Amino acid sequence: MSSPGRPKRKATDKDRGVRLNLDMPVRTKKRLEKLRDDTDAGSMATVIRDMIAAYEVLIESVASGGVVYIQYPDGDRERITLTSGKVHARPFHRKKSATKQRQSRSTPAKASR
Repeated sequence: MSSPGRPKRKATDKDRGVRLNLDMPVRTKKRLEKLRDDTDAGSMATVIRDMIAAYEVLIESVASGGVVYIQYPDGDRERITLTSGKVHARPFHRKKSATKQRQSRSTPAKASR
């Protein structure tokens, strides 16, 4: 709503939305719905916009020579790799400290993620 005496602003191309119809397997749609529910996103379109923004960060980071990791609360890390349009996570093996080496010998190995 515009103020009295103020001309209405014309919608620009930047303001207009674009409708897309996407074909995807049922499993992919269920994953998208789960992400929507898990993140309290208002819509699947919001999830897709957020995923695009996150993917851009990954692509730009790797393109500029960066390396992307996920670090878990227990200190374990996984390196995120991007190959042929797919994102993969693989364990990052770091040198264990002497204390951790002693602990790992006395406790059973954790199941891999």
